Amino acid sequence: MKKTLIALFCLSLLGIGKNTFAQDDKKFHFGLAIEPSVNWYSPTEKRDFESAKSPLKFAFGLVTDFALSENIWLSTGIGLGGGGGKINYLENPDDNIGYFLNENDIIEPDGSYAGIDTTSDFISLTSREYKAQYVQIPFTLKMKTKEIGMMTYFGQFGADISVNTRGRADDEGTNLSSTNNTDLTDLNIGSEMQPLLLGLNVGGGAEYNISGSTSLFFSLNYHYGFLNAVKKTSKHLVELDPIAALAGGNATAYTPQKFNPMAISLKIGVLF
Repeated sequence: MKKTLIALFCLSLLGIGKNTFAQDDKKFHFGLAIEPSVNWYSPTEKRDFESAKSPLKFAFGLVTDFALSENIWLSTGIGLGGGGGKINYLENPDDNIGYFLNENDIIEPDGSYAGIDTTSDFISLTSREYKAQYVQIPFTLKMKTKEIGMMTYFGQFGADISVNTRGRADDEGTNLSSTNNTDLTDLNIGSEMQPLLLGLNVGGGAEYNISGSTSLFFSLNYHYGFLNAVKKTSKHLVELDPIAALAGGNATAYTPQKFNPMAISLKIGVLF
């Protein structure tokens, strides 16, 4: 009898443990995802700048979902992805808006061009394609339906936090200082990029249950950046006569720039 009671007690503990783990599985999901996206910059000064191109970028990373209630989940994670866009400078080529380039390194004048090597090239800039890289951390609420067949549908609303890790640019422009061939691709413009971005993330999608707690999911999201993607005052873009500048003139700062980052992304992944 005693052995029977002990056996029943052990089976009860196993049952409780099994149910507890099952509940935990339902309250937390961990997974992996890839996220191709179409990105562009929206300038606030429409007379000076124009959005010109929406490059395709990719992100990948980890996803974690936490149940707040039966139908509301907190979705977050961390990933690495690209951003950017192409901007046309509408005042050029009539105005000499650009920068000095020495052996494919952009010169930052720090207020004056006194002492600049006269062999430097002055690039009158007509367009720039920003190619940025970010560590991305989303925080969104998933509002889920009950399972319909093997599908669960959801709407999503929240915010994105992005930390800049890299800034490059491909420029188009006219070399006003010399006839040398000038490489205007993959220029380092890390000092031009804002270190931290914050934006809105809204979208919707579905999860397809494969087995147990494992599901495939996809979502289509719109991302609206609240903050300027670049520094308001450039450290190298100026508007001036390049000949006077080489004679030691002061650098005249160009129109303040503000580009809001936008994107539409398709997120595809698996949750366990």
